[in-house]
Order: sequence, then C-alpha cells, then structure tokens
Amino acid sequence: MLVGDISTASISYKDKSIYTLFGDCGTATAIERSEGAPVMHFNMMSDGSGFDAIYIPHSGTRRIADKSSLEMQKFGDGIYRNMIQLFLDGVRVFNFATMEVPPNVKELLESQNMTVEDIDQFVFHQANLLMNEVIRKKLKIPKEKYPYSMNTFGNTSSASIPLTMITQLREKIMNEKLKLLLSGFGVGLSWGSVILETNKIVCSELMKYNFYESFGFIRKNIMITGASSGIGRQAAIELSEKAPGFLLQEKLLKNLMKHLTNYMETAM
Repeated sequence: MLVGDISTASISYKDKSIYTLFGDCGTATAIERSEGAPVMHFNMMSDGSGFDAIYIPHSGTRRIADKSSLEMQKFGDGIYRNMIQLFLDGVRVFNFATMEVPPNVKELLESQNMTVEDIDQFVFHQANLLMNEVIRKKLKIPKEKYPYSMNTFGNTSSASIPLTMITQLREKIMNEKLKLLLSGFGVGLSWGSVILETNKIVCSELMKYNFYESFGFIRKNIMITGASSGIGRQAAIELSEKAPGFLLQEKLLKNLMKHLTNYMETAM
C-alpha cells in the first residue's frame, strides 16, 4: 500500500495561514494474508458536504483550471494564493476534527468492548498540535500512548500515520506484540479509525531526501535543514531575499525544470 503527498507543491509560500504547517512524505506498507491473524476492526465515515473545507478550487473536472486560475489573489493580511493552490479553512477543519473524531474512536472501542487501557498505542493523523491535543484530552488518552512526529516533519497528510509509526514506535513495533488504534481525518471531509494488532513486524528506517539540496539550490556556508517542510522552505526563501549565496525555489523554476528534465533522461 503506497500513500503520500507532496503537499508543499500545491501551497502558496505567500499564504502564512497554512504554509508552515505541511511537509512532504511517501510511505510503502506491505500487507500479507496470514491464516489465524487477528481481525482488523474499522469505523469509517465521510461527509461530502464539507469538500470545500480543504481543497484546490480549480482542479479536477469540477472546475477545470484556465489562465485566470493562475492569478494571485489576496485573501487577507499575509494570505496570497491562486486558484490552483491549496485552500484550508482552519476553523472549520478544527471544529470538524474535534467534534467528529473522538466519537468515532469511542464507537470503535465500544464495538469491541474495549477501553483506552486496552490499547498499547494510539497513532493519529498529525494535523496540528492544538487539534491533536484537544482530541487526545477528549478521549482521555495518556501522553505516553499518543506519539507525535509533527514537531519534526509537520503535517505530512496521508503519510503521517505510518511516518509516526516508523519514527516514534519503530523499536516497539519490531520487538513487541502491540494492539494499535490508528485514526485519520481530513480531506473529504472524511474520518476513520481502525484497531489492529502487530507482532514484531519488519519496520524499515526512515529515508530522508532533501529535494532542493540534491539540485544544488542550497549552498555556500549555510544549509537550511528540513527544507522540504513548510518551515524550512519559508526560512530558506526569506533568507534568499536578504543574504547572498542562496539560490532557491522561487528564483530557479526554469533551472529546476532543466535539472529535472536532465535527471529523467539520465534515469531512463
């Protein structure tokens, strides 16, 4: 099962409301049928009326992009984006997640005659700290059972749950039998949870790839680490405007395409 998003590719770096929230990640999970394996229990829900809480306005067949879609617009102080860049209604999404996710998890636990104490670890989508903490407190989950990866990687969208598992729980997953409750929520609007068991499964190490550094866009005497995340990229862009020696995304789109073309031709 392959999941992941390059969320930062669709976000305006001039949109302070969401730019620093996101990071990019992809994960691969191998699932094998095994006779006698514990059953996985799901509770899946969706509400299509909330589609426009997190979306790209001019995308897909609902509204095909045209020349006007590229025009930058001002939506507030420090919030500039065009119609093919991500829009996120933060207040609406916060209310949705904190209202819908806790009951979803409670229903799942109750359906299996379980309580919070029966679960070894709760791995939730890494949305943002305030939202996740409200959810955790509503469910009365102890902090030690509720790992975070967002402090390092930001919100990595669909990949945030497996990313959290391999960066925060890798040793436990590889060496112990665990009962986990995973819960994801977001675009759609959609939300769902699953209870599953793992038994000393193989868990690879994290592979890090700095896209900008690989093409020589960050150099001289200072290196911006984590530049694939919103925070790192924003810091790098601001420095590029104030300090010599920084060559970054906004100034090198043509060079980027040239390098990408050469790279793909070499790879083929």
